[in-house]
Amino acid sequence: MMALLVVGGSLAAWRLDRIRMGGEVQLHQQVNADLIADILPPPEYIIEPFLEATLIARNPDTVGTRAKKLEGLKKLYLERNQYWQTARVDESLRSQLLQQAHPAAQAFWNELEQGFLPAARKGDRAAIEASYAKLTGLYDAHRTAVDKLVTMALADQQRVAANGAFEFYLAIGIVLALALIVGGQAAHFYITMYRRVLEPVGTLSALTDRLAKGEVATIPYQDRTDEMGRIASGLEHYRAAAAAQSEADARKLEAQREVTEVLGNGLLALREGDLSRTIDQRFPAEYEVLRHNINEAIASLRARVQLVSESADNIRNTSSEVAQGSEDLAHRTEKSAANLAQATEALAKIEERLRATMIAADNTVKRAGEATTALRDGRGTTARAVQAMDRASGSAKNIDGVIEGLDKIAFQTRVLAMNAAVEAGRAGEAGRGFMVVADLVAALALRAEDQAKQARDMLSETQADILQAADAVHDTDTALDTISSDVEAVHDLIAAIDHDNHAQSAAVSQVSTAMKGMDQVTQQNAAMVEETSAAIRNLSSEVNALAQRAGAFRFDRTAGTRAAVHTGELATLH
Repeated sequence: MMALLVVGGSLAAWRLDRIRMGGEVQLHQQVNADLIADILPPPEYIIEPFLEATLIARNPDTVGTRAKKLEGLKKLYLERNQYWQTARVDESLRSQLLQQAHPAAQAFWNELEQGFLPAARKGDRAAIEASYAKLTGLYDAHRTAVDKLVTMALADQQRVAANGAFEFYLAIGIVLALALIVGGQAAHFYITMYRRVLEPVGTLSALTDRLAKGEVATIPYQDRTDEMGRIASGLEHYRAAAAAQSEADARKLEAQREVTEVLGNGLLALREGDLSRTIDQRFPAEYEVLRHNINEAIASLRARVQLVSESADNIRNTSSEVAQGSEDLAHRTEKSAANLAQATEALAKIEERLRATMIAADNTVKRAGEATTALRDGRGTTARAVQAMDRASGSAKNIDGVIEGLDKIAFQTRVLAMNAAVEAGRAGEAGRGFMVVADLVAALALRAEDQAKQARDMLSETQADILQAADAVHDTDTALDTISSDVEAVHDLIAAIDHDNHAQSAAVSQVSTAMKGMDQVTQQNAAMVEETSAAIRNLSSEVNALAQRAGAFRFDRTAGTRAAVHTGELATLH
């Protein structure tokens, strides 16, 4: 424990030394802070804005790009100034920053925005120089205030470092003093515990081991009034009780040995199957109940074995009869299963043929339906042909009227030609040419009359053919109507046959399924009957074996005499 305290105190002191003011951790942080301060322009120090103003004064053309950078620098300056207004810093440092350095910087920013940048944008060199001179003075005033602030901050940092070192060494001293006090208390506590507790406990523990081994020992510390005294007194009582218990155990062991010997002889008789022998010698009082229980158990076992033997004989006779009946039932079940299997197979073939017939009937119904549809289409075509013949006959009649009109026109034309020839003859030489034309017109009219006559004759023949074709089409339509009626009747008959085939197939399928189920059940019954027969045969074998084992027991006393099991003073067995 002391070593742990020393090690823990040393480790705590080492860790405190690392984090104290001026320690390793603080110095590392200080170096990083100094490095950042050296490489980055501080936002609260307007040296970078003054540098940008100097560059603008030298080259006013860059005012556009540098003005944006100056806006960002001002925004950063105002953010940090706002932060230092509420930051936890010494009031003298805050006052120097906000009341000395900040006014000069604020005046610098005002002059920069109101005078310098507008002049630079206008390119007014004189105004730029004048404003830059003001900026230089404001920057010098700001820098003087910042230099003083840096001096004050360094002095405050040294003061804080000195206070931190004092607090650290004070804490180390307090820790060391507490460590010494705790160490002394721990040493005193250990010595006291060793003398008052550990040493007596070790002694009493060793005495307990000796007593457990049966050795004789004197118990010390019985005169003490504390817990050790009570433990020693209890250990003395335990020693006395253990000695008395040892004597009682020795007496019980002797009695148990005698009882065990008698029980061993009785169990040997039971092992040989003799259930007629009982224990008649009385046992000690604590074992008398055991003797009675053993005698009752032997009597109960004897009665039960007798019942088992009688039951085994009865079961053997009954199982023989059941086995014979089971064998007969197995043979009958096998025959039924074979017959049922044949019936199932035949029914399956019938079902297959019915299905083939049903498929053929389905195809026939389908073909009959197609034929009915074709006949209906043919009747429609015939009807359209009749209508076409009627229209052709009407057209022929109309053509006849037209030909008759042409004939009349040709006749009139020929009459006109004759009149023209008469008039040309009257005209003499002057009408000779006209007479030639009249002759040609008359010849043409005559030819037209001949052609009209021929057309009338051909049209008459055509009308006769059309009438005959119309009659034939009508006869065909009538025949198709009769055939359609007959085909529809045949279709209905075949559909009825197909419906009956479907019904018969479904019925046969159900019967086939039922027959298959019956066949499966019959097969299972045959298997179960076979298993039952095997089980009955096994039962008969087991019953015979049980009867043989039961016959090995003896239930009656031999010669009605008592046989001495032990020649000493122990109990005898009959």
